[in-house]
Amino acid sequence: MSSLTSTACHKRLAEAVDLVASPSTRDLHHVGAARFAELQKLGPNGQARADNVASWFEATLGDDAAILGQVLRRAPVASIITKLEGILNRMNSMGTSSSARPSAGDIEGWENMTYEQRQFAQDQMRR
Repeated sequence: MSSLTSTACHKRLAEAVDLVASPSTRDLHHVGAARFAELQKLGPNGQARADNVASWFEATLGDDAAILGQVLRRAPVASIITKLEGILNRMNSMGTSSSARPSAGDIEGWENMTYEQRQFAQDQMRR
């Protein structure tokens, strides 16, 4: 048996943990600072933008994209988020243009119509 006392063992264990944890803590600090900097580049709603793109990515590509969605949330890169937002916007607007869908000002009685009536009226105006 060792001649080390319980207190000496605890001290050596604490020193060993400090040696291992110190680089990890330093790395975590750098990763956190880099993440914060990237989110700042996206503006005050940076986290929401990253979450939105990640959610869209996961919904579009299914379970295969789950890990990529997590990466986009945990380690966002502003330029990647911005590019994916551009793709998302293009995909969401495919087949439409600003003048392709009539709006309330184009249809008489719009304010008093139900959702279905509005859809029908818009379809009729597009023909």
